[in-house]
Amino acid sequence: MKELNRAELKNQAKALIKTNYWKMVLAGLVLAFAVGTGVRSTVTYKVDDVSESASNAVQNVSFILALIAAALVIAILYFVNFPLEYGGTTFFLKNSDGHGESEKTLLEGYKSGNLKRIFSTFFFRNLMIFLFTLLLIVPGIIKSYEYYFVSQLAADHPDKSGKELCDLSKQMTMGHKKELFMLDLSFILWAIGNALTAGLLGIFYFYPYKYQVTALAYKELVAQGADPTRPAQA
Repeated sequence: MKELNRAELKNQAKALIKTNYWKMVLAGLVLAFAVGTGVRSTVTYKVDDVSESASNAVQNVSFILALIAAALVIAILYFVNFPLEYGGTTFFLKNSDGHGESEKTLLEGYKSGNLKRIFSTFFFRNLMIFLFTLLLIVPGIIKSYEYYFVSQLAADHPDKSGKELCDLSKQMTMGHKKELFMLDLSFILWAIGNALTAGLLGIFYFYPYKYQVTALAYKELVAQGADPTRPAQA
């Protein structure tokens, strides 16, 4: 199985941006909001928020407030973040075909039967990454790259559970974690530029560019047979 060609993936993404720019800008903004940042994120900050809220509540002898905060976070994840992450990921996967994907795809997560499956899948992924991060930062980073393609696989395998999708991503990224890390690292200057422009660079170029490259990388690995459930494409 050959290594990912970063330059080729980026050139493909740039070509797609030229053909479907404004819809990709919208999709990139939605996906960046859903995962909490324009760069790869595990969204574990939400779990930290719950822990912090619980700690403050105990200190103030107001445990009920912590329960309300936890319920609120879960509701936001269930109805907002996770379905939008699913919809944004699905958009960029379909947009990879070059047919100018519709912005309506961003609402795929709200289709009948999707919310519960998406929540269980993404919550399990984030929980596992969070637990490994508690051990040490490095195990958490490794686990995040093992689960790198969970959201893409969720879109491609609607019949599989969260644990099955995480296991499938783990198999798919075996031998490719370093490549994926280097792919993310290659966007460091874009991330710096985004910070210096208060997020404007991200909205109008970096987000759609980065997420489209990720979708193309997934498609390339699938074509090479990295997904054990599907044969390699000739």
